[in-house]
Amino acid sequence: MSDHLFQARSKLRACYGVDLDGNELIVVRSERSRGRITHSVVHPTDPGFRDAMQGTTCIGVLSAKESFTRWLEAPFSAAGKALKVFPTLLDVELPFPLEDCLYSFTDLRRTASGKIRALAIVARRKDVEQKIATLNAKSLDPVILDQEGLALWTQGLREVPVQAAESGLLRVVIHLGVAHCSVAVGRGPDFINAHGMLSKDAGQIGRLMRTYQEPDAGQVRWIWTGAGAQDASLIGELQGQLTHDWNGTSATVDAPACFLARALSTRALLSGALSCNLRSGVLTHPAVTRQIAKRHRLAAWTLLAAGIFLCVANLTVIGIISRKNAALDASFRSLGSELGGYDIGEAKGEQGLQKVREKTDKRKDLFEPFLNCFKQPLHRIVTVIADTGKKVDLRYDTLSLTHDKISITGTAGDWKSCDELVKVLSREGYAARLIRRDAKNDERVPFTITSGGTD
Repeated sequence: MSDHLFQARSKLRACYGVDLDGNELIVVRSERSRGRITHSVVHPTDPGFRDAMQGTTCIGVLSAKESFTRWLEAPFSAAGKALKVFPTLLDVELPFPLEDCLYSFTDLRRTASGKIRALAIVARRKDVEQKIATLNAKSLDPVILDQEGLALWTQGLREVPVQAAESGLLRVVIHLGVAHCSVAVGRGPDFINAHGMLSKDAGQIGRLMRTYQEPDAGQVRWIWTGAGAQDASLIGELQGQLTHDWNGTSATVDAPACFLARALSTRALLSGALSCNLRSGVLTHPAVTRQIAKRHRLAAWTLLAAGIFLCVANLTVIGIISRKNAALDASFRSLGSELGGYDIGEAKGEQGLQKVREKTDKRKDLFEPFLNCFKQPLHRIVTVIADTGKKVDLRYDTLSLTHDKISITGTAGDWKSCDELVKVLSREGYAARLIRRDAKNDERVPFTITSGGTD
């Protein structure tokens, strides 16, 4: 069943529940306001009934003999995979081809073993078509065709809630209609299954009960609904026979004759875990089809609007980035031209840096003599070198000195004497590299100091 239906239901404010019990039409109008639901019985013979039905959602029902439910369990822990195999599992359970049926899966839940369990709701297509035709003949066009057993069960929970002491008890809702009898069975609040019967016979109900619980095996909560529940003698007779073997408490709902119609309209206004609509597939009501199409169009327009927004946002971002890039290029050209002393034009990146580097190198060479005037005089450094030689016993053979380079050769009185000179040169800003060789016959150590690092 489509999820669109449940979304549509949540927006309903009023609807009609229609129970066609034999030839008798039972109609209940339900309205939702401020979280409350009010019901009123509508008689088809009332003036204006047909006009009132126009434009208001009508809810019909397939009896427990025209439809049925089955619990299925898929050997998967993922709901998506389980939904793919449920139709195959359901096909095995059916006495007729699955392709001749309309079905849906609801109340998906994870079992203690981690598998996915769901309730399958099924009806043959021809039974759905027949129900629609029958209601059409009475000038009714149901938007939703609910399942009787589920409607009886959920409304039974609403009107006769499960008490704390009854959470584990077998719970049986018996609907005594004019033309048929239906039974919904569960335990505590959990639905198990529903069955249709031909007559209001205690023996037949008792045989059904044995498939769920042996006599005297525990208490049973009995709930009576339907037009037959207004007959106190009938209820007394059935209850007396059943409670002889299945003892328990019993309750009759208020206004039992319109209970099923009330259940249908309530379920339409309040979608829940066991909601369903067997008027689906090719038999989907045109109003639902239009609503689905409208929702699809809305989704398409939403996606289109989102796409347009993204395109506009993309163009805006591209424009911002372009402006920032242009500003960066202008700043780069301005700085490059300022450093290089001339306009570097459209040169960018490494090419622009290379142009500036070449120009600044040339300017540096031109200004080198001028800059040397501001450096310390070389004769002071020569004096420092000479004084250090006298102090640590160094004899110089050659000395070549500029502000950037130095080259000294000579001999030292011992192996460590040269280290002092290297320290002095470092303080003067020279990266001195020291090379020493083995001592000669006079026991002096030859050395060479050049620009570079020390070893």
